[in-house]
Order: sequence, then C-alpha cells, then structure tokens
Amino acid sequence: MSRSIARRPPRVLLVNDDGPPHFSSPHILPLYTALVNQAGWDVTVVLPSGQRSWGSMAFTIRGHLPVWYYYPLRNNHTGSAEGTAECWSSTRRPINRERGEVAEWVLIDGSPTTATNVGLFNTDVLLGAESHPVRRNAAAPASGEVAQPPPFSSWADLVISGPNFGRNTGTAFALSSGTLGAALSGALAGVKSIAISYGHFQGDSGPKLPSKSAFQGAADANSAVGGSSSSSAATANPANTTEPVKTDADAGHIVKSPPPPEHIEQLATNLTVRIVKRLWEEWEDGVQCYSLNVPLAWTLQEPTIYWTKMWENQYPRLFKQISAEEVEANPSKKVLSEHDGARPTPSTYLTFAPPMGCMLAPEQLPQGTDIWALMNGWVSVVRLTAKYSHVDASSTPSLEQAWTDASPATTPPSAPAAPPSRPGPGTRWML
Repeated sequence: MSRSIARRPPRVLLVNDDGPPHFSSPHILPLYTALVNQAGWDVTVVLPSGQRSWGSMAFTIRGHLPVWYYYPLRNNHTGSAEGTAECWSSTRRPINRERGEVAEWVLIDGSPTTATNVGLFNTDVLLGAESHPVRRNAAAPASGEVAQPPPFSSWADLVISGPNFGRNTGTAFALSSGTLGAALSGALAGVKSIAISYGHFQGDSGPKLPSKSAFQGAADANSAVGGSSSSSAATANPANTTEPVKTDADAGHIVKSPPPPEHIEQLATNLTVRIVKRLWEEWEDGVQCYSLNVPLAWTLQEPTIYWTKMWENQYPRLFKQISAEEVEANPSKKVLSEHDGARPTPSTYLTFAPPMGCMLAPEQLPQGTDIWALMNGWVSVVRLTAKYSHVDASSTPSLEQAWTDASPATTPPSAPAAPPSRPGPGTRWML
C-alpha cells in the first residue's frame, strides 16, 4: 500500500447488480452507510438503474445509456418509504438533508460491469471534477487545456460490488453473477475489488449444526437459565467443537432461519465492514479480487470465517418452453427485437426458469468450498484473479499467521525459520 493512500481513507467505488434500494436490493444502503459513517471511507456509488442479475461480464454497448441521479433517504433500505420517487432526478441537484437524503448516487441504464467502468472512468464528468477525486497528469498541456487522465488510470483505490441479494457460491453462479462480473470488471481495470453476496435461507434450509444432540443440549441448558434458543444456538457453533462437521442431508437444522431481518442485517453489515477493512489493509499479492459470501443466519452472532475455493457445480436446464398464449397474457415480459417486423410471429417461446433447488446446494457438501462454508453458517472468502479461477494457496506469501488457527502456536528457538505458508481452502480465518 502506498504512503499516499495510507495517509487518507481509501477511495471506494460501490456498485451492485440489484439497483438502488428496493425489496430486491435491501443491502446496498446499509453497507454504504456503514462504510461512510463507521469506517470513515470515501465512497462513490454508481449502480444499474434496476435489477440486472445474471449479467456476468456483459457490457451494455448498444444505444445511448440514460443517466439519473439518486438521492437515497436515510433508513429507506427497501425503497418503500413515502417520497422515494423524489429520490430520482434527471440532473444534479443539492442533497436535501431536511427530508432525510444522505448522499448523491449515479444510476445508469446499463449492466453491472458497465456501472463499474463508468464509475471508474466517467465520474469526473458525471459528478464534476471539482467535487470528485480524479487523478490527472501532473503536467498540463502547453495549450493550457485541462490534462486528461491516462487511459488506465482511475481515481478509485477499491471497488466493492454488492452486497448481492442472494449467494454467489459455486462456479455456475459465479460465472453468471452480475455481482462477480462488476467486481472483476474493476480488477480488469487495475483496481483491487471485492464481491460481496448475502446468502438467504428459507424454512429449514439454513446452516446445519454438528449434531441434533449438541444443539438440543445447548438449548436445554439455556432454557434452564431463561435464555432464548437463538442465543443458545450460537454457543453450539460447530467451529468451536472437536466433533467433525456433518454435511449430509440428515444433519441437524437450526430452529428458525433467518432471525429477524433487522437484527441479522446489522450483524451482516458490521461483520462485512470488518472483513473488508482487513482485506484492504493486508491485501495479498497475486489476488485481484476477493469473493465474500455471508450467510444471513443466527450464526453471525458468533461468526466463523473460512478461506475456501469455489464449489465446482454445473448448470441444469435453465429455460422452459411456454406457449404464445402465455406470452400474450404477459406482454411486458416479451423480449422485442429490432428485426421483429421482418420476421414471422413465433408460435413457441422459451423463458428463464432455473431449478434453483439443485443449484443452491448439493446433497453432499465438498469440504473446503464456499457452499460448504455457507450451508454451515460460516462466512466464505475466495481469492480470485480476473480469470474466474481461485488463487492457489501455495503460490504467494501468507497473511499474518494470526489469521489462521492452522499454524503452529510456537516454533522451537533452534529451528530454522520456515517461509510463511498461505492458509489454504478449508482453513478457518481468525478475524
């Protein structure tokens, strides 16, 4: 890390693939608020104007992209507060603090990767060079014109993409993910990047405990002193036991998943900021991007973090056939083409309908993978290069050994100093 960066807070570009605050994008405002108010970082936000999931690395290159300015309201995480429509503006205007506006964001009608590139290289125009940090050449041209930044030089120190509404575990999700795509777009522009995804659970599909007896024993003990089952579950964290972790379908499930949204959101936000700060401060050589998956579950009360690799899963059938009658009944979902007028009207259509059940988790969880960690209620961190491949654990030096509980506690004074080894996938990270 350079001395100039160390003397000031990092300049962060925050992007996502879910758009501005909405029921399908409830995590972007809490993270922005925490990064600014708790971490004290300099954060600029450029987002797609709406939901753009499954966009992968696609750029929006056809046509002219509309740009809006968005002024988010305090605590309006789901974009459902009265007056949300007034958050949108076609031109820049002062932030209305009196009505609860907290920032000025940029929205573009483009893909997540497009939002990243626009955020890195066009915000001096969209937000004004006088109010936005843009690194320019030291010497101005002899003509007196304003010097332009080098083509691969951006103002940002770090790109953060997310938090995504949903997990991005496994290669099938990662290679399709707009969240990963936006982060890797930053990495390909030479900027360190972190992709953040929040894993949601329904019913009893959440993290599993080592055994039903372990959970029941903790619950009984806690009930005897008048405690709640949710707090007792945290004390039965499998990472704190010597029992092998059960990852089969018969392993015990938590009683309720997830806990109340407000509580779990705050836990996830606080932990995410801690992890992001640690990654930024001790960035590893050879890593261009980190992929972070955080389970929205009671396990965040006593979080466990693992270095992992990606689960190598596959695509099932993602599309199904529907009739022309079904399409006509929902004309808003019809995909139009500029050549439609010159072609016969189709009688058959296909629609995107992935069987999410088999894509979310396998029956047997491969140990050391991101899905293994998430389904057990642990945070997963994967090291990536901009090639959709995890970084080999032996290829570069390690973070400090205090990060892992796999390193020897002491080294005999007479023993020669061994080079530090990077903790590999499946190694617990002691944050």
